[in-house]
Amino acid sequence: MFKLKAYNVNGSTQSEPVGFVLADIPAKPPSEPSSDLAISSTSQIKIDVQTCSNDGGTPILSYSLEVDDGKGGEFTVLFGEISDTLATTYTYRYVNRSLIYRTRYRVKNAIGWSDYSPIGYLRAAMRPLAPPSPEFISATANSIKVKLMRSEDNGGAEISAYELWIDGGEIISQFS
Repeated sequence: MFKLKAYNVNGSTQSEPVGFVLADIPAKPPSEPSSDLAISSTSQIKIDVQTCSNDGGTPILSYSLEVDDGKGGEFTVLFGEISDTLATTYTYRYVNRSLIYRTRYRVKNAIGWSDYSPIGYLRAAMRPLAPPSPEFISATANSIKVKLMRSEDNGGAEISAYELWIDGGEIISQFS
């Protein structure tokens, strides 16, 4: 608390006391928002942000999460800017299959808002549909020939690889 007192030959007068918080804005969040793949799908993305430990010397009052339209448009605030909240998760339900949504967040303390986190790129996708089982074609004493088919639904994201397994869990082939 501070106040200022002024003197002259007739006496003194003083200002009203005022307090200042000895702190700084919180540090920029170190990591981008991430997606909880157990809940995210082609119709929703569960977004998680990391709690901020470098609070600038005064407690964190709010997290503000923002997302774009999945097409590189402007960011829209999902929560935390108008009303303070300490929530660190959000399920975003206005997504379109396969689009990649840019996300970012920042934190606020009594001094103000931090810089934004690095941008997270979260896809509206889920696990691919299981591919059909291999079909037997022919066999000899030393080899077997099977027909392999691709999954009918990639879950909203390109399938990067397939593996062919045999008997006790041994991978015998990897391919794209």
